[in-house]
Amino acid sequence: MSRRSLAWGALCVALAHGGPPSALSQIVGPNFPLSVPPCAKVENEPSLVAQGNHLLAVIRGECIATVRASVSRDAGSTWQDASVMPWNGIPEPPIAACSGDSGRFYVVTPTIVLGEGNTIEVVEGRFVGSSFQWQRLTNPVPTPYAAGSLLRPSAVDIGFEPYSGNLLVVYTHVTTAPGGSSRNHSIKVVRSTDGGGTWEEPIELTGPESDFGRVVFGLNGELSVVWENFVLRKIVRRQSSNGGASYGPEEEIDSIRDNFAVEPAGWLSSYNRSNPAFPFGRTMEAPA
Repeated sequence: MSRRSLAWGALCVALAHGGPPSALSQIVGPNFPLSVPPCAKVENEPSLVAQGNHLLAVIRGECIATVRASVSRDAGSTWQDASVMPWNGIPEPPIAACSGDSGRFYVVTPTIVLGEGNTIEVVEGRFVGSSFQWQRLTNPVPTPYAAGSLLRPSAVDIGFEPYSGNLLVVYTHVTTAPGGSSRNHSIKVVRSTDGGGTWEEPIELTGPESDFGRVVFGLNGELSVVWENFVLRKIVRRQSSNGGASYGPEEEIDSIRDNFAVEPAGWLSSYNRSNPAFPFGRTMEAPA
């Protein structure tokens, strides 16, 4: 996980609470045992969430369909593998997790369903006796993006609203811009009020120039979706006062100095992503 990834996550949480923190603290404990995938590339995109002393850690390997998980019952002193996750499709990056209530945890990732297309899948996990068990929930995007299409959901995040018990999945809706030379990226959010059994219609929060939405909760329970607008070069948010049923207007929170760059000749960028403000800069992936 890059320093930029850590900074982006910390900034989202801090801004939802009203401003940047004066200091950041870190707890270092034993490594959690995630199996090394059978390939030479590095595991990445870790997500660690807690519910009391119960912890869930998930991480993605660069091999196809490699998502590893480990759980702890004692605040991280010991860990057990929990990697058998019931995806219907092939998981794609990124992966995100959150804690719910009553011992439940949730994990979300985009997937490719062979012969059908791209979609988003959510699984729920919980301790049952001495084991940790998973079950698939209904897909937040019920109709897959067509197979072979450049349209796809990406940059997913998931959050559990503790006051209402609602689940929220935020994702980037990637489409082809007019002319086909670049991609449009808009933020969408979809809500479930019954623990992932059913999902409402997605709400589009932005125009085509944004990416990497995150669900964040303030100290008083206020719900925000925060993202980066690459044209404005600002962190932007929209807040909800009714558990994610609707959202207020956009608020510009702060400016950001992005690391725009052009890839080396011959570099194969994943997923054909491009920056809407600078089509030849591949920094759309940088804040993930």
